[in-house]
Amino acid sequence: MPYVVSYGWQASEDGVPLMRPMVMEFPDDPAGYGSISSYCLGRELLVSPVVRADGMVTTYLPRGKWTDCGPGTVHEGPTTIRRQVPLEELPIYVRDESLVVPRTRAQPVGERPAIP
Repeated sequence: MPYVVSYGWQASEDGVPLMRPMVMEFPDDPAGYGSISSYCLGRELLVSPVVRADGMVTTYLPRGKWTDCGPGTVHEGPTTIRRQVPLEELPIYVRDESLVVPRTRAQPVGERPAIP
């Protein structure tokens, strides 16, 4: 939640959207121009939604290390990953050296007390 809120605040200040096409984050990478369904969520996350009924997802990861939030697998980019994903999952990759901590399960805001 703090991640999304901080980038929402940034968007209101400078107009840079929270959801960004890959070419916006990686303008020097020509392969990013062909990535249609994947997008960046802020600078640290790359999202590759399931858009096919069979769950097959093809994800291009730019240069650097990326950690798959699902199984925790680390990938070295640039690379293209093709895998089958259940329709209810959302493949998210975290850029190396980011301060984003993946959670094992989503917790509604009202489930626990707020952290000061």
